[in-house]
Amino acid sequence: MKFIIAILCVLVHFVWAKVSPCATDKGPLPKSVTIANCDKDEVCDFVRGRSIIGDFEFEAKSDITALYPVVYMTLGNNRNLKAMSNAPEDRIIGCDWLLDGYKCPIAKGKSAVWRLNMPIHKMEDLSSGAIEVQMRSQDNSTHFCAVIWGNVYAF
Repeated sequence: MKFIIAILCVLVHFVWAKVSPCATDKGPLPKSVTIANCDKDEVCDFVRGRSIIGDFEFEAKSDITALYPVVYMTLGNNRNLKAMSNAPEDRIIGCDWLLDGYKCPIAKGKSAVWRLNMPIHKMEDLSSGAIEVQMRSQDNSTHFCAVIWGNVYAF
C-alpha cells in the first residue's frame, strides 16, 4: 500500500489551465488543454530552469501531413520572443510529439493530442505574462491557438 501511495505522489499532476483564445482570430481554441501542476482556471506557475509540459487536444481543420508548433512568450521584457526557436531541434516537428498513438497523417475532422515540452530559461524575468501556442500544418493553416496565462518564479 505504501508503494502505491508513493507512486501516486510522484506522478505529474495534469489539470485544465487558465486558457484564452488568441487575439485577432489566429485559430480556434483546442478541444482541451492540460498543463502539468497548474490548477484549473488559475494562472499557472512557471519555474525558471524547468519545463512547461502541456497536452493540447485538437481537431484537424484540414488534412495534416506535417505539424509545426509556433510558441510566443510574453513574459517580463521578452515581448513576442519565438521561444520554440530556442528549443531542441527535435521539438519543432509537431508530429513527433503526438500522444496516445496519434501520428501523422491526420485526416480532416479527426482529433489528436500534442505535447508541449518547453523550457523556461533561467534568465527569464520574474513576472507574469502569457504563452501563446499555435499549431500549424504543412500548408501554414492553424489548427489551434491558445494563450496560457502564468507567472515566472525562481524556485
